[in-house]
Amino acid sequence: MAHPPRKGSVLKAAAEEKLDQLKTSVLKAADEGKFEQLKKCASELDHELGVGLPIILGNIRNEGGRGALHLAAAGGRLDVVKYLIEDMKA
Repeated sequence: MAHPPRKGSVLKAAAEEKLDQLKTSVLKAADEGKFEQLKKCASELDHELGVGLPIILGNIRNEGGRGALHLAAAGGRLDVVKYLIEDMKA
């Protein structure tokens, strides 16, 4: 007889899924130049992880290894690039 999933493992999986969604949202916002959305999602990640925005923004990568700065620069999103370099030191 199969045991139901443990409450802790279900919560952990849900938390990991939420973090993955936020990371994806940060990268998408950087790629599309959605500056306010980028800051909002990054702040939510910082609230969850508590490591600081510069660390979060400097370490999130997509499957191709590109981060927010790479995506913003490739898309010509100057306001996002400026924020990441000057304010976040990414």
